[in-house]
Amino acid sequence: MISGMYMGELVRIVIEKLARKGVMFKGDATAISKAGCFATKHVSEVETELEEGGKEKSFPKTREILREIGVRNITDEDCLHVAYISASVSTRAAYLTAAAIAEVLNHMKRPFVTVGVDGSVYRFHPFFKRLLDEKITALIDSGVKVTFG
Repeated sequence: MISGMYMGELVRIVIEKLARKGVMFKGDATAISKAGCFATKHVSEVETELEEGGKEKSFPKTREILREIGVRNITDEDCLHVAYISASVSTRAAYLTAAAIAEVLNHMKRPFVTVGVDGSVYRFHPFFKRLLDEKITALIDSGVKVTFG
């Protein structure tokens, strides 16, 4: 799932499973078990914080997000897990999108192509554009130039 409608939910599902297994939040999955409580904007905020050195500051934004959801017993390790899960789901989404676009571009066999891209993840996620561009560049045939419009 790539859409902004689903990325936060995918992250939430992974977090909930880890909490139920006792890996996160001392096994308390109650607050994170409510569908839709972890929005895609939270994924972006968590990843931005990690990039800006949130680990050294004990993840204040990630803790705030989790507290707003109702999670208690939050450790630095829990915050690191949330950041890693968020980054993994975002990277997966960018790579899946890139694979589909690259395949179409390679099939077209045109030297210059402009791809129209829209959506909240592309516009607002702090790294999605970069990840998408890097992976498309790695997957397209040599001699193909792509721009995004």
